[in-house]
Amino acid sequence: MLLGPDGNLWFTEAEADAIGRITPMGVITEFPLAATGHRPFDIVAGPDGNLWFSNAGSNSLGRINPGGEISDYPIPRAGASPLGITVGSENALWFSDSQGVFIGRRTVA
Repeated sequence: MLLGPDGNLWFTEAEADAIGRITPMGVITEFPLAATGHRPFDIVAGPDGNLWFSNAGSNSLGRINPGGEISDYPIPRAGASPLGITVGSENALWFSDSQGVFIGRRTVA
């Protein structure tokens, strides 16, 4: 869970294949992913004002804007299963895979 750039709390729901948002007033909204089996795991506020998340059950990273629009970005490595995600000092996203085999980097552009 993290505080997003919009002042809301954001979280992942791996078993429900969704991203959740809680407003300061306690209103909860769930945003389902387009496909099942993605299992969003970790979430981070990106330098572009969006939230980025790892999809532990697929070969992709996801992005959700504060309005709830979700995009999927495949990772060009067969068998990747991203787990952790963070923002580096150069404003790129860094992620690790669930098997501990590699670390990846993606720009937000």
